Formats: sequence, structure tokens, C-alpha cells
Amino acid sequence: MLKACERTPARFDVDPAAPPSANDGRPSHWAREGRRFADGGDLIGALRRFQQALKLDIDCREAWLGLSDVFLGMRDVERSEACLEVARLIRRRTAPPAIA
Repeated sequence: MLKACERTPARFDVDPAAPPSANDGRPSHWAREGRRFADGGDLIGALRRFQQALKLDIDCREAWLGLSDVFLGMRDVERSEACLEVARLIRRRTAPPAIA
């Protein structure tokens, strides 16, 4: 008789409809996943993944840009522009100074 052994779940063992876990990956990973879901037309899945990226790093510019696209796809122009403005502010804050 074989003993049952614990194993870590493989990627296909994860329920894609479940909200992302806070312990998974880095913000850039979640932002890429959000982009992949958005490109596939799953705006709700993309929204969840971009939000997860922002839980891990509120200054994740890619997540804010992705959220802007998602809200634009949902025809929520006001939220889209707000997210885009946050991404611009992050870029300005982290950009190196201009040299004259």
C-alpha cells in the first residue's frame, strides 16, 4: 500500500476563477498575468490580477496601466483616466532627472 504524499499544486491544479493568493509571485508577475487575461478578453480576471499586483506593490506602474485599459474596456472612462494619472505620477517620481 502506498502512502499518500503531499505535493505542491501544479499550475493546472489551480482554479482560474478563484481570487489570486497574496503569497503568489511578485507584482510584475501579476501585472503580466493581468495583461494576458485582458488580451484574452477576461476583464474580470485581469482586474483581479492587477489588484493583486497592487496589493503587493502599490507603485506597480504596469498594474495601473493595465487597470486603465481594463476600465476603458468596461467603458468606465473616469476610472480609466484616474488609473492612467496614477501611472504617470509614479513614472514622474521614479524617472531620472533630465540633463540639460
